[in-house]
This record gives sequence, structure tokens and C-alpha cells, in this order.
Amino acid sequence: MTYAQLIEQSGLQFSRSTFTRLLKKYGISNWLAKKRPYLTAQAVKARLKFAQEHKDWTYNDWKKVIFSDECSLERGAGARRVWVFRTPQDKWHKDMIMPYTKGKDITIMIWAAIWGNEASDCIILYGDDEATRGGVSARSYLTLLQEQIPTVYEPGRIFMQDNAPIHTAKIIQKYLDDEVISVLEWPPYSPDLNPIENLWAILKDRISTRYLHLKDIGKCQAALDEFADAICKEWALLEPEIIENCIRSLPSRMKVVIEAKGWYTRY
Repeated sequence: MTYAQLIEQSGLQFSRSTFTRLLKKYGISNWLAKKRPYLTAQAVKARLKFAQEHKDWTYNDWKKVIFSDECSLERGAGARRVWVFRTPQDKWHKDMIMPYTKGKDITIMIWAAIWGNEASDCIILYGDDEATRGGVSARSYLTLLQEQIPTVYEPGRIFMQDNAPIHTAKIIQKYLDDEVISVLEWPPYSPDLNPIENLWAILKDRISTRYLHLKDIGKCQAALDEFADAICKEWALLEPEIIENCIRSLPSRMKVVIEAKGWYTRY
């Protein structure tokens, strides 16, 4: 709600400035609400149960988990806010503006995995021509697993994937069972528990700041190829200590989920 709505609902005859000053005294201000996936009561229960079951896991336990995920990267998206030094008169100068393109730009879907302080290759995902919408399907995901699981999995490790429909498809479950792959049962709507999400944010930021020329190439195959090369190059350059720090955050993630009783966390 707005300040005006809050004042009206309070029933107090305060001016806006007085009301704002009172709120500030107690550390309350008007914030833009954070966006998170919608959680059902069932999902909250599953998240809490998962955190409670793994609350005593240490880094040595978590480093055995292979955290996998897909990520969609759009050219020019994911950049942090840009700050500039200017005078009031320069407000609309072209060099003081952070431009954005209208509509959807070139987008690439990737898959990757991390464990301990290591990472898999960054795999560009292509659509399934036989799928209804031509996107990534359980069939194309199965092909990816058949190629990548042997490069990342070994006895003693645990494979993690979320509950996306292509992950829970019968052909995927059969493959994992047939190959005797130990799989971590994952709670629904829990990207905040998957440390690879932090690496997606870092990856997007580095590409948007280190490859500024990409937005000037236009929409063509050459631009798509260069964008894909940039993604794979920057993924390969991710420092092992950053990956390890993400994995080391898991005990803290379990703790805050328990404190939040399964609801939203800061991660």
C-alpha cells in the first residue's frame, strides 16, 4: 500500500511528514516487494521438511551433491544498475543513459552443474524439433544427461535437479534408475536452495559488462554464435573459490528456511 493508504487505515489524524517521521523512528520505510515463486502450503511443508532433514549436513556432505540447472540468458539482460557522475543538466545526455532494447532480444538456454569447487562444462541447449513448441523436451534433456552424467557423476556423489516437468518425466526417471544414479529429492519452488542460482546472476552480470559490443551486432547468426561463445567462456572462468563459497552457504540456507518455517528466504 501507499503512505496515503496506510495513514487512512490507521485512523490517525497525522500529516504525511509526521507519519513518515514516526515510521522512520522505528526503522520502517516503504520498500519495493521482493519477487519470489508462489509457494503453496504443500510446498512450504516440503521445504521445511527438507531443511530439517538436512540441517546437520556440513560442507563435506554438501560438496558431494551435483547441483544442476538450466538458465535462460537474454542478451543485454542481467546487468546491475549503472551509476554515473553528472550535473543536473546532463541528465538526458546520451552518455548518461543506460539504454535497453524493446521486446525480446537474442536468448540462449544453457545447462550446467557445480559441486565442491568444481563445475561442469556449460552446455548450450537446443530445442526439440519434435516438441509442440520446439523447446527443450524430456527427449532432448535425456540426450544431455546421457552425454553429461558420465563426465560429472561418480559413486558417492548425489545428483540434484529441480522438479521441472522435463526432469520428472518417466524416461528421465528410468534413465537415472537404470544407471543407478543417486538423486537428491528436491522440494518444489526452491531456487533459493540451489547455490547455482547465484552463479547464474554472476554470469549474467559479467557478460553484460564485459561484452558491451554484443548489443550492437544485431539479430543474426553471428551475434547468436558470439553470445554463446561469451557465455561458455565466462562460465569456464568462474573462480573455484566462488563456487565453493556458494556450496558452503548450504548449512545457512537450511537454517533460514527452518527459521522462516518453510517460507521465503533472503537467498
